[in-house]
Amino acid sequence: MNLSLSDIAPPLRWTSPGQVAPIATDPRLPEAWWQALPLDRACSTIGTSEVAGRLADLALTCWGHLMLGDVLPLLRFADPASSVRTPESLGREVVHRMFTGVIERLLEPVTEESVGQARPTRPDRPLPELIDEVFATLDERQRAIARDRLYASQRATLDDLAQRFSVTRERIRQIERDLRDHVEAWLTSEGAAPLVGHVSWLRG
Repeated sequence: MNLSLSDIAPPLRWTSPGQVAPIATDPRLPEAWWQALPLDRACSTIGTSEVAGRLADLALTCWGHLMLGDVLPLLRFADPASSVRTPESLGREVVHRMFTGVIERLLEPVTEESVGQARPTRPDRPLPELIDEVFATLDERQRAIARDRLYASQRATLDDLAQRFSVTRERIRQIERDLRDHVEAWLTSEGAAPLVGHVSWLRG
């Protein structure tokens, strides 16, 4: 598996390394391991529960306002009801347990039976490239709102963004909603099919 933690948890791509490092750094792992190290190697080194715990701590500290499905999109398949809750509303213990379960299922050995039932044909491109497609079509304003508000640990205010882009506060709210809808729509598109097929077995 070549996926890193940041490949399955998009906010890690948008959040400043200076905010992530104090929470996620572990002396047993290389610097910025959440981007540089395959997830299975990180889990084999410090344990899946520890990796999930780091992500849970980040979710509570930096992204408590986000829906869990935005923090870890695989939860949309594994636990649709919980994926629309926020980390703050559920608390660390519950979030840690859910993250651990998802990562454990993702790392389960693939059997002939599971291949026949769920695993798709190998995609033509690496899965991280497919995930990047969800952000590839965003314009400058959408990227800024995703980076500075939707996925930011220190969120820009509606007033700040409205002033920056000369629009109303309600327009900024609408763009936020549109960004979430964009992710949902992408997950049902043909381009996302290899990723969706790869993880659909998480529903059990």
